[in-house]
Amino acid sequence: MRFAPIAIVGRACVLPGALSPEALWAAVRMAAICSPPGPAGRWRLAPEHALCYA
Repeated sequence: MRFAPIAIVGRACVLPGALSPEALWAAVRMAAICSPPGPAGRWRLAPEHALCYA
């Protein structure tokens, strides 16, 4: 069996707030929050302890 070299070239992103690698990098540089907060009951952590795990 003979193998021939190949190149797979491409890139894509479908992320909250970024539809391209450039948009993702811009969001990272601006420290943008791109996803909505989770439901209120999802994390069962007392508010006074929340900063310990942030």
